[in-house]
Amino acid sequence: MILANPSSNPAMKTTLIVAPVALMRQWEKELERHVRPTHRLKVYLYHNHNKRVDFNTLRTYDVVLTTYGTLANEYKRIELWAESLSSHVEGLDFNEKRSRKDKLGLLGSECYW
Repeated sequence: MILANPSSNPAMKTTLIVAPVALMRQWEKELERHVRPTHRLKVYLYHNHNKRVDFNTLRTYDVVLTTYGTLANEYKRIELWAESLSSHVEGLDFNEKRSRKDKLGLLGSECYW
């Protein structure tokens, strides 16, 4: 489906696959095995030390593989950040006042999957 229906919007061309940790390498191998070399997909594992990239980097890949835990952690960070700001500033964009290293790769306001 990724190859048959590619997005015409370059900002939305990346496919996010969320899987259990035990299946991440399996997904990577399946993508490699079932896609012909002439159509090879560029895959990024967004897990452990590879989580220090933002969406601008991730969108250069065709597929981003991550775990349920990683996604839940990013969501929790958004909630905590929102709680800490709720008493200070209303309507502030989540990524507006964050440094580049603190931006989220999966759930930031500029992330399109």
